[in-house]
Amino acid sequence: MSDYVWQIFVLVLTSACGWFFGKLQTKREQKQSDLQIIEEAISPLLTSIRDLTEHNNRLVEQYLEEQKQRLAVQEENKNLKAERAELAEQVSKLTAKVEKLERTIKQLAKYEKDTLSDD
Repeated sequence: MSDYVWQIFVLVLTSACGWFFGKLQTKREQKQSDLQIIEEAISPLLTSIRDLTEHNNRLVEQYLEEQKQRLAVQEENKNLKAERAELAEQVSKLTAKVEKLERTIKQLAKYEKDTLSDD
């Protein structure tokens, strides 16, 4: 009888071990299945994030390039304003010289007219 008890004990122990390791295997397979489902769900999101990041990087590069161009235009505008101010000053000086020359010509014309009328 002790052999039967021993065999029953071994059978129960074997069944319990089989059940326990089977349960561990089922949990492992379930976790792998869950991870695969999560990976399949996340993969399109990661692709979208990568695409959006690349698009954002292109937009930032474009913005920086346009910013650089805007700064160049502002610098050119500043230089042109300085040149315009310098030219306006030169025009003022030339206008004053022209007025002086016109007065001198009028005086010469008057002097010549006076000398011709005296003769």
